[in-house]
Amino acid sequence: MAKSNIQGIANGLLGTFISRNNDIDGYWGLGVLRSHAEANGLNEVEFDFLDQTRGNTVVESCKQRYLNWLQMALAKENLLFQSLSIARIHLLFANSFELFPKVVSDTRGFPYECTVTLRKGNENVYTAKREGVCAPHNPYIDRKSNRAAP
Repeated sequence: MAKSNIQGIANGLLGTFISRNNDIDGYWGLGVLRSHAEANGLNEVEFDFLDQTRGNTVVESCKQRYLNWLQMALAKENLLFQSLSIARIHLLFANSFELFPKVVSDTRGFPYECTVTLRKGNENVYTAKREGVCAPHNPYIDRKSNRAAP
């Protein structure tokens, strides 16, 4: 697979994952994942798509959705998911702007960093990384998406 194709898949996975269209029960996925992390005393959430261990239902449902996305993107490039030796999304949530001073506070909350890492066999590692701002999910403030089931 050409470098640009696998890098493009990593970029696409990152873009769709941090998008406001990443819904978990109708709310922005990053806010819901941040709430999950904080409730469990964590500042990180990782989706290792090669690890088939089932976990928390909120995290698991999101992991499954993006595993499906990744498998379809790979299939479009005639690449089998099984050929990947690394396939993960890593979220780091900061509790201040000290770690990410250049992040623009364009919404409520604190910075996060999302990194997608893909590797086919023993070939190069391809990463896509972006920082942004999000707050923990708050059902009293956050609006539910119209895409969510009633």
